[in-house]
Amino acid sequence: MDDDKLKRFIETFSEQFLKLAEQVSELRASVNVLKIHLVSQLSPGDPVEGLKQLRVLEQKLLDSDQNEKGRKEAAEIIAAVRAWRKSGGHEA
Repeated sequence: MDDDKLKRFIETFSEQFLKLAEQVSELRASVNVLKIHLVSQLSPGDPVEGLKQLRVLEQKLLDSDQNEKGRKEAAEIIAAVRAWRKSGGHEA
């Protein structure tokens, strides 16, 4: 790959990445609006209680998400490997 092609690739990639970042921001904002609406529906008179109920629901969803479980397991393995490396490769 010559320098010009590499530069064009980086420019295109950067543009696409910025678009994706903007879309993720918009999605997060939309999700937050939906959460606020849900909190008001869960407990109309007590938003703090509604927020607590929402957190319980979110945790239940995360606990049932196989992808999330896989990410947690991978993070635990990575943390263990890092700790092992810091100890010089010896078991603690």
